Amino acid sequence: LEVADIERLPYADASVDVCQLSLVVHELPPEVTKRALAEAARVLKPAGQLWLTEMDFDTPGFRGLRANPLLFAFIRSTEPYLDDYADYGAAGIIRDLLDLDLFSAVALRAATGRHFALLATRRPADPAAHPTLVDDRRAQTAMPDTHLPTWAAASPRSSRP
Repeated sequence: LEVADIERLPYADASVDVCQLSLVVHELPPEVTKRALAEAARVLKPAGQLWLTEMDFDTPGFRGLRANPLLFAFIRSTEPYLDDYADYGAAGIIRDLLDLDLFSAVALRAATGRHFALLATRRPADPAAHPTLVDDRRAQTAMPDTHLPTWAAASPRSSRP
């Protein structure tokens, strides 16, 4: 295990099979995310994979959370880039991956009722033979939101008369 700057990984070009970003993108401004995705692409071998898991603001759970100004303000107080991420989200990540023109496939699936999993495969050596395919099946793989609905939680009531 190594600790490194997400924008300057200590690995040679095309030297790793897998890069994983798990619940980190919402902690970054979009411009840093774009550079981090480029850095992941740099170190991935041809046909290597980027595994990314992140919050999905396209889900009913996060839409409801963001629609509650008081609760969202509380959460945002510990997440300085959450508003930026909510607007950037999966669409921004996909756009930035496609702008790199280095991936031959990008697949998205629901991971929980509020998160998505993305798998992007680095294009093999001959990019012309591998056009980019985006396969977003979040709607088809949607799951129930099993998070505690904090904005609707009832307080315990006394059993005394």
